[in-house]
Amino acid sequence: EGLAIMSNTSLGRGIITTHKFQKGDVVCDYFGKVVKLGAHHDHRRVTLERTTYCFYFEFKEQKYMIDASQDDGSYGRLINHSLTPNLKPVKVHMEAWLVFKAKRDINVGEELSFDYAD
Repeated sequence: EGLAIMSNTSLGRGIITTHKFQKGDVVCDYFGKVVKLGAHHDHRRVTLERTTYCFYFEFKEQKYMIDASQDDGSYGRLINHSLTPNLKPVKVHMEAWLVFKAKRDINVGEELSFDYAD
């Protein structure tokens, strides 16, 4: 797969590359239980109950949350935040699913990151 889990003293765990990725490559997905949210859903309550491993997005005019709080060994849930990220989250248009694509070429040994505000 080209990825490995690393310990980062300031941020906890993170993900580093074990091979090079080219700009536009799909690097990994954000895996978890997909939850369809109602119009008046309280995101703050869910986040507090399920931890911070949740990703909120809209797909076909419906709001969703991917709950990745289960530590299942998947990589996407461990990608840290950065204001100068090397990844961007991309919605897969045929279903409610997210992947991370390389925003630029990524070298071996680089920590993966995305801007949590994207």
